Amino acid sequence: MRILGISGGFGHDAAACLLVDGKMIAAAEEERFTRIKTAPGSVPIQSTLYCLSAGKCELSDIDLVAVGWDPNLDPSAEYLPQTFWRFYSHEMWSRTRIPPFKYIPHHLAHAASAFFGSGYRDAAIIVLDGNGENVSTTLATGHGTEISIHQQFGITNSLGQFYTKASEFAGLGTHGEGKLMGLSAFGEPRYDFPIRLTNGGYEIDLPNVDALSAAERFARLGESWHSQFAEIVGAANQRRHYWDVGQSGVAAACELTPRERDFAASVQACLTETILHLVRVLVGSTGKRDVVLAGGVGLNCNANGAILRSGLVDNLYIFPAAHDAGVAVGAAFQAAAEHNELSAIPVDQAYWGPCFGDESIKKLLDDFNLRHDSYTDVTPIVAEALSMDKVVGWFQGRMELGPRALGNRSILASPSGTDIRDRVNSIKRREEWRPLSPSIRQHWSARLLEHGHASPFMLVFDRVRAEYQERLAGVVHVDGTCRAQSVCRETNELYWRLLSCFEEATGVPALLNTSFNVGHEPIVCTPLDAIRTFFASGIDVLCMGNHVLTK
Repeated sequence: MRILGISGGFGHDAAACLLVDGKMIAAAEEERFTRIKTAPGSVPIQSTLYCLSAGKCELSDIDLVAVGWDPNLDPSAEYLPQTFWRFYSHEMWSRTRIPPFKYIPHHLAHAASAFFGSGYRDAAIIVLDGNGENVSTTLATGHGTEISIHQQFGITNSLGQFYTKASEFAGLGTHGEGKLMGLSAFGEPRYDFPIRLTNGGYEIDLPNVDALSAAERFARLGESWHSQFAEIVGAANQRRHYWDVGQSGVAAACELTPRERDFAASVQACLTETILHLVRVLVGSTGKRDVVLAGGVGLNCNANGAILRSGLVDNLYIFPAAHDAGVAVGAAFQAAAEHNELSAIPVDQAYWGPCFGDESIKKLLDDFNLRHDSYTDVTPIVAEALSMDKVVGWFQGRMELGPRALGNRSILASPSGTDIRDRVNSIKRREEWRPLSPSIRQHWSARLLEHGHASPFMLVFDRVRAEYQERLAGVVHVDGTCRAQSVCRETNELYWRLLSCFEEATGVPALLNTSFNVGHEPIVCTPLDAIRTFFASGIDVLCMGNHVLTK
């Protein structure tokens, strides 16, 4: 049975996923093909074409299309059926059979991505996001191929909206949640917010929201939160910072005030406390100590690390595309489970996107008359460049699914100094105070990090052991933490070997790893994307397959 999962069409993070006989064949985000960050309002046409190509089939061969949103549950979105029809009526399918489709509730799709992706037989499931139809938080359990919803919280209790609106209020711009998380380490939590913990979960007390109709609530939530923040911190909305000025580059930094730093720290502390309470409630009521997370809030590495350190759970799994792109996978998983077609193989790696062979890369380089060198093994060559403090664009194998580059579409550098960190941030046009992350081989996790939990998807904060903080200064945040990626040889041998070569050359068992993109662009997808980004930025070396370009 062939099942196509899709997300997007009316919001953001459009994506597609293909399952064949219950096994995932391909998955990718629309933004990587259109080159428009988060692909707002897009239907997943190009990502679907990629998935069909990877599965060597056509749309007419698909048995079922699973859509990660149910318009029947969303009273504010009467237009959604027409939106989804934009996908089916696209000219790409004008001469083909349109397969049947099934709406999967948004939070059920999120839950399915994490539970079935974890490979756990039993687990507690928490979904946290801005909203899915008419809910924003879901507490559930999974057993075998069944997911049972225990409790759900409405849109006015949205923790995702709380955090998003806080990042906007702090002047960090649209999609600034990651910036707020990084900024939180610079302050102290001294502000309280109208989020009240209860025996069954939590409540958010926002005035003048509950009386509104369902169609009005979501639009008014932002106004209500901004008013609350202004009242709490004693100031109007924060000024726009330099990083919002435009996409052409980063201007001189504005000095962050103690109030801004403390505001960020307070928001993060409140979110973490609330999530820990939800874990405590769900684990306590179900007895299930294996926990899985999904939804955009599941990308909050600070809260994820706190869960692992809390002692409340035995194991924690976060789907690599916890945001809405992962809903395409979850919708497909759920549909497969309902048809007894789901494979039990866990999602332990994120490399589900397009791959480009050495011959096609070489042809492109030759067509552009770009001078390059080719090697049987590029790892010692690239390791040497990295040891000389060169910044390397690393383009290998299949593209990652999710917001983290995990060693296939990465910008790499030595992690040893703050100067190289600052240079990478400048190349990527990021704020200079934002941390960058290390990749380490799995067996080094317990030696470098205090807790040393496996983190293949770079979604957990951990504290770097004191004896390594100076050696890894470029990837240690101001609070002594890092968001490490643990690399297994079985899932990415080439990247594992590069880490090994770098350690042999320098004695440093890690690399600085950030996504291969600059400014407001998505992560690169094709060799052409990589070449364009290489020549438009301060990257010193580009390695694509076995071919190396230098400036």
